Amino acid sequence: MNVGEWKYENGNTSLVLRLKKELHYQISQNSNYEDLLVGEYKYVENGVVKANTLSNFDNPIIAGYDHKISGGVFVHFLPNNCLDSSESQEIKVELFIEDPSDENIEGRLILSYVVENGIEKLQTCIYDYTTLSDDVNDRIIIPDGYYVFEKQ
Repeated sequence: MNVGEWKYENGNTSLVLRLKKELHYQISQNSNYEDLLVGEYKYVENGVVKANTLSNFDNPIIAGYDHKISGGVFVHFLPNNCLDSSESQEIKVELFIEDPSDENIEGRLILSYVVENGIEKLQTCIYDYTTLSDDVNDRIIIPDGYYVFEKQ
């Protein structure tokens, strides 16, 4: 999967993902190293900016799981609430996505990289996965669903 900036647009609603590889990240002093895909995002709904963490993308103090998008688990299947055109044998990457105002509110991104007619795309399932919040109504700002991003 190529890193860089990816954009989804539907009318006045858009979502921008900025992603990069982070090699040899160590969670704690006694842990093993792991490679991650990390990033930040901007979500605009009906022309109103609902979340924007893009300014943290190149911040040298923010690394690994401190980014609002992070992870790198390989998966073959999507949850039942998300469908795409991929086959089960195709590898996808699952990432965490955090709400910018509350780290206890989080979701998942499942990314599948494709090239269609020479255009690089990410077929993406996004869904809420908030389990640590005390408020049962807390959920990520981005609606659950299937999104197709184009490389910018």
